[in-house]
Amino acid sequence: SPNEGISLIKFNKQSNQLFTITWSGKLHIYDIELFKEIKEFNFGSPLISGCWINSELILCGSIDGKLFLS
Repeated sequence: SPNEGISLIKFNKQSNQLFTITWSGKLHIYDIELFKEIKEFNFGSPLISGCWINSELILCGSIDGKLFLS
């Protein structure tokens, strides 16, 4: 699990994945069946919101009003 404060956890209803976003600006994607992190993105701004767009894309919002698609 991340060492920084977690702002949000969201499960993907179409796959066995979830993501967390953190106050340090990182997006972590985990496979919950394998119990491991599969991707990490660093956006540099504190992330406070996010949602699955589809089974592969995540949209995140930062505290400074920026949106990130990954």
